[in-house]
Amino acid sequence: MRRLLARLSAVLAAALLLVAPAQARHGDGWAQVVRIVDGDTFDVRTPYGLERVRLFGVDAPEAGAPGGREARSLLGWLVFTCNYYPGWVWLEAGPRTVDRYGRSLYYAWVNGDCGPDLNPWLWPGWQLIDQLMVYYGGGRCWWGEGQYWRAICF
Repeated sequence: MRRLLARLSAVLAAALLLVAPAQARHGDGWAQVVRIVDGDTFDVRTPYGLERVRLFGVDAPEAGAPGGREARSLLGWLVFTCNYYPGWVWLEAGPRTVDRYGRSLYYAWVNGDCGPDLNPWLWPGWQLIDQLMVYYGGGRCWWGEGQYWRAICF
């Protein structure tokens, strides 16, 4: 009976690892966006599995809140349409890696023609999704936190 319980526990633990998204394990690098959750959250596929990403520098309305559908559509447009590499983003860690809901915190960059080049001094041709969300009215900036807050908020 003990062996059976031990085996069942091991199988259950392995199944949970396969189903649960990886959390803040990816680090800086490319990730494929597989689902837009709302205006500041999306799911990515990384070498470690699925990971739920919360944009570090912007706060967008929740899916059911006023403006939520528009913010989600804007994020989808930035990731899948104006991006030269549709569905792929470059993730860069901020000063914190996980929020209180277990989502990984990253800045996300696209290489594309998504509007004015707001950061020519950083990475020419690359655009910070967090900043574009604020620029287009899809969310508001996180004031005073992170390495790009001045660029996002001004």
